[in-house]
Amino acid sequence: LTKDRKTLLSLLIVFTFGLFIDFWFDLVLGSYNVSNVFLNILIALGGLLLLGLGASITIFNKRFPINPSEVFMMHITKYTKKTLISKLYIELGLLIIFLVLALIANEGFSQVGWFTFVSMMILGPIVGFFESVLKRFIVVY
Repeated sequence: LTKDRKTLLSLLIVFTFGLFIDFWFDLVLGSYNVSNVFLNILIALGGLLLLGLGASITIFNKRFPINPSEVFMMHITKYTKKTLISKLYIELGLLIIFLVLALIANEGFSQVGWFTFVSMMILGPIVGFFESVLKRFIVVY
């Protein structure tokens, strides 16, 4: 482990993230049952936009702690020179790992929905878009 305080703080964020996800699913979305497919797609795309904006802000501004996956993406971006390509490589690598583990465990692919593939393909461009927009408004520290 590194002695950098931001990196240690990012690990704290990673470990508490699961608690917030459980809280959100259990208490907030416990009774969520919308059968309108268009509304579900709209909500999912809105979530992707917020996720892309948040990732862009934490990557671009050096004051915020970044989590290990964003550190890895920044490392890959040094070689590819584009966030979009780096994010796509990482997502494809994780998808391959998942598929191999699912085949080994003989569990099938029930944990991956169609929106997993959609988000894998468009999250990189969303982060790249917000990065280019934020360069005009946020001063790099």
